[in-house]
Amino acid sequence: MELDALECPYPDLKSSIFNEFCNFTEKYQKKLQDFDLQLEDINRNFQLSEEEHWIYQAVLDQYPGDLCGRRTLYLDMLQRYFPHKSRHALVEHEKCCDQYHFAREQRRVLISNWNKNRRDFIQKAVLTLAEACAAHEMESTLAKDRRKQQDLCADLKAKVLQWRAHQEEVARLEMEISARRREKEEEKEKLWKKKKLLQREEKKEKIREYWAKKEQNWQEMEMRDLRRLEELKKIMAEQSVKDRER
Repeated sequence: MELDALECPYPDLKSSIFNEFCNFTEKYQKKLQDFDLQLEDINRNFQLSEEEHWIYQAVLDQYPGDLCGRRTLYLDMLQRYFPHKSRHALVEHEKCCDQYHFAREQRRVLISNWNKNRRDFIQKAVLTLAEACAAHEMESTLAKDRRKQQDLCADLKAKVLQWRAHQEEVARLEMEISARRREKEEEKEKLWKKKKLLQREEKKEKIREYWAKKEQNWQEMEMRDLRRLEELKKIMAEQSVKDRER
């Protein structure tokens, strides 16, 4: 559905809705372009050719995710397949693959959010313009003064802008929660490796204390974001019900 083709007795309101739609579309397109550039950059840093990467992936698939010592086992096997590659190069390729998969998943989430938010925005715009048409007809019938029409128009603009602000905050919170969970896993893996190298028990205890504080901080931030996310979705759902009832 083309927003420009919808009828509205208030040009300013229609222009505001159309401009807001263009703005948020441009924001998503810019984020999508950033992810594409990031994926291209990661791809250039791959240590293996396309054919070698296929072998690399086939080797990894042979080892279940819950296998004890999985990473050491598949790295040893990869060095047999690629004797011309150093272990460091294989580890770097592994790191690039993880970054690539994470960026691809973030890109998929972005596109999914974009499609959902686009549908929601258009639905909200249609309801708002329909409400504006009904209000204009009523105002014309009752011969209300111009001031009341302007106040009504401003109120409808504010509703659309508030809806978009909620949409953007929901998308931002979802991305932050996903990124924080990824950071937590990377930090856990890094500390596990460091802990494995340390022999003295007191140093291990310091790492455990550091991890406990870090994990508590992550949990507090995630609980805060999840509460806000639930609150926003509840507000938006209630507003949608009110819009349909009107």
